[in-house]
Amino acid sequence: MYLNRKKISNIVITLILLLPILKYYFVPIINIGFETVFYAIITGLLVLLRAIAPHPLKQLGSSRNAFLCFALWCIFLNLFISLMYSIDEAPNMLINIVIPCLVIVLLMSADLDFSGAFSIYTFVMYIIMAVFLFQHVLNIFDLKLSFKIPFFSFTSAWDYLNTHVYFGMRTVPTALFCEPAHLAEYIVPYLAICLFMVDKGGKIHIKRAVFVTIVLAMSTSGNGIISGMIVWALYFVLNFIKEGKYINLKVVWLTLAFVITAIIVYLNSKSIRNMFDILFVNKSGGSYTKANYRIYRGFDYFLQLPLEYKIFGVGLGNMNYFSHVLGISSVFDSDHLAFEFFSMITQLLLYFGLIGFFLFGLHMVKLWLRGGRVCRVCIVASVAIWFSSQMLFTSTHIFYLLIIIFTFVADGQRKEFVKNG
Repeated sequence: MYLNRKKISNIVITLILLLPILKYYFVPIINIGFETVFYAIITGLLVLLRAIAPHPLKQLGSSRNAFLCFALWCIFLNLFISLMYSIDEAPNMLINIVIPCLVIVLLMSADLDFSGAFSIYTFVMYIIMAVFLFQHVLNIFDLKLSFKIPFFSFTSAWDYLNTHVYFGMRTVPTALFCEPAHLAEYIVPYLAICLFMVDKGGKIHIKRAVFVTIVLAMSTSGNGIISGMIVWALYFVLNFIKEGKYINLKVVWLTLAFVITAIIVYLNSKSIRNMFDILFVNKSGGSYTKANYRIYRGFDYFLQLPLEYKIFGVGLGNMNYFSHVLGISSVFDSDHLAFEFFSMITQLLLYFGLIGFFLFGLHMVKLWLRGGRVCRVCIVASVAIWFSSQMLFTSTHIFYLLIIIFTFVADGQRKEFVKNG
């Protein structure tokens, strides 16, 4: 089969969109994780694409260079720490930096054809939402099934999922993901695209956005619902004044309908009320809440670090080691949860210090400054998710960057279309 730019682009986009779903599994027979195999294929295809279309999008250059500086800083820091301290996981952590960074740099260097990206994303979303709604139908009849993909086995990193008898329906329906947060992380960018990206007829996908919002609410993921509310708030605010001249009554009525519906759903849904409660309150009297562990805990550790560690960081995955070396702990610690679980924002601060945080921030700011409206909304949605989700250098991190680059390119193409009449 002859591979041209569009075919290679569609394969790369499809693989990245599938990674958050398949990251749990080994590839059958060869027993290598899908992440490893997909990273190898994506890297090869992006190198091939670079040879076929050697002129990448120039507007991404400054953001790519900032990320490259960030990646080099992360690699240098982890190398230095592995030489200075005896940390068993140091070599693995270095690999966990190098491979995703290579994929990201190549992704920002290649001239991808994004013409089919939204259709591919939509197709995957339809499958996810169909499975999710089917699970809710099963729940109505008090039935449960496992939605683990047949004949696939979990990787060592996700081996604990073998204890989940009903994968995808363990407590609440989560479609093809292991928990509500993972489902919500996949949905939020699609909601932003539906609300802000116009089609060839100049219209947005408002009905699709409403349906996606219903699914997001039914997921009962706190960080997902809050991020979705931020996206909707941006839509209402940015569209309240139409063409800068008069109030958009359609948006006013839609805003009122949205607020009233949200209040009714909140008052009548015990699961959603409980979800918001556990974000900030532990009714059993303990110190654990999702906000405590996912947000406050990381900042608490960062504030306790000596100045030099605040500036340079402790290296990826090394906070547990240095908490013992420095004799620090957090009131938000929990014996029942992974020590190295930190939100992406606090991962940047703890692992790579203010230097790493600045370089990564510069990478995103460059995208913001050169991106259009849809791209900027996707960046805001991403940052909202990053305050509570752990995803630095993961397949979900690459997935989010793909969406941001896609909207960056789509915004640029729309500007050219409008400019050329």
